[in-house]
Amino acid sequence: MYYTNVFLFNLITVFTCLFFQTSMAQNGCTDPQAINYDNTATINDGTCNYPPTSYILTELAQLSDAIMETSGLVYFDQQLWTTNDAGNDNELYRIDTLTGAILQTALIVGAENFDWEDLAQDESHIYIGDFGNNIGNRTNLRVYKINKSELPNNIVNSELIEFTFSDQTDFSPDNNNHNYDCEAFFYHNDSLYLFSKNWVDMKTRMYTLSTSPGVQVAVLRDSLEAGGLITGATINNDGVVALLGYTVSEGFMWLLSDYNGTNFFSGNKRRISFGSVLNISQIEGITFSEGGRGFISAENFSVLSPKLHRFSTHQWFELPTSLSTIHQQQFSVYPNPVSDYVYIKFENSLPDEIDLSLYNLLGQQIDLRYYQRSRSSFELNLGDLPLGHYILRLKIGEQIFSSTLVKNAK
Repeated sequence: MYYTNVFLFNLITVFTCLFFQTSMAQNGCTDPQAINYDNTATINDGTCNYPPTSYILTELAQLSDAIMETSGLVYFDQQLWTTNDAGNDNELYRIDTLTGAILQTALIVGAENFDWEDLAQDESHIYIGDFGNNIGNRTNLRVYKINKSELPNNIVNSELIEFTFSDQTDFSPDNNNHNYDCEAFFYHNDSLYLFSKNWVDMKTRMYTLSTSPGVQVAVLRDSLEAGGLITGATINNDGVVALLGYTVSEGFMWLLSDYNGTNFFSGNKRRISFGSVLNISQIEGITFSEGGRGFISAENFSVLSPKLHRFSTHQWFELPTSLSTIHQQQFSVYPNPVSDYVYIKFENSLPDEIDLSLYNLLGQQIDLRYYQRSRSSFELNLGDLPLGHYILRLKIGEQIFSSTLVKNAK
């Protein structure tokens, strides 16, 4: 009887722990910059919604006419490489990141530029995506794999990956009127991830390929309502994915983060508008350089010259921080929603090292002209600010905390 009671007690304890662990897990939007941020959520369920977000690219240089059809970028060892698309030479070009000048040209042996559309890389290799398919009838889709160590020789050997899409059965020619074009991919965790350029439904589908040379099938994994034509893709060391694209009126970028495994469409999805293509030309290539910064190349468009741009994602990923340890600081923020005054109250006196700032959802800092500071609190007057969502940021020593404030009418 004793052992039976012990067994039952242990069993009840296990189920009780499982119950409380499950009940404590809360699905929802965990990004403080999202409109529907839920500060009680502990598991991101991919439902975050964001306000329309605009960003002005920094134009670095106009590119040489020799690379007027630049279509892909990779950056490593502080070097930026690009290539041209359909019908051009089978060459890679190293370009100056300040002037856009061509510094080196490397011939790719054993390769043909049928329609090179993007570049990807791992630690030792560059992958050239020869999968542009405007007409929709290509049966010779391929990726060339080259060794980075051969680039200083200016002549580089290549290996060939040939593939078909797992779900394509119709190869009837239909110029710019089908969903099996492709201009974007990157390498991640021993695989290549390809993103389709859908002319008809403006979605993008994600496929996976092995990096091993030979004949393969690109396996369909998922799809995203892209709202435009995807022309480039890249991923940084923090796992942030950027998908580049355009419509007839604007250039844009999707930022994908906080996803499950390699299901890149399962997490946060934020669309960044770059404004009119008449200002930035037709953007085609994208690569992260370091951290959240990177480069975008644009081919010539009508009377516009090919261009090299710079971008940064810091304002969308470095400002919001976890609230998981906020209770340790023993302070509170109230009321929320707020109409006029919001208070940040500390149980004890204010820490010696504290910085308070406020941002809108575009990542722009708001001038805090109307606040009072006492021994143990801050008092902010938000009465003159437009209605909407704001990010309150507190830096205490080396720790940063943030919370969404909702400004309502009185």
